[in-house]
Amino acid sequence: MSQEISKVPSWLMILVYVVILAIFGFCTDLFTFIVGALITTLVFASGYDQTHSHDH
Repeated sequence: MSQEISKVPSWLMILVYVVILAIFGFCTDLFTFIVGALITTLVFASGYDQTHSHDH
């Protein structure tokens, strides 16, 4: 019935990251943008590391 998504493509992760940063940039003040960008970067970097840790 349903298929499990085993891996999200890198291009999709980058697109989502850029869209989130754009939302922070257009809809928030500078402080919220900076804090949100740092937290979002840490979350996406951690997810990327966990996904690609078996490559090395």
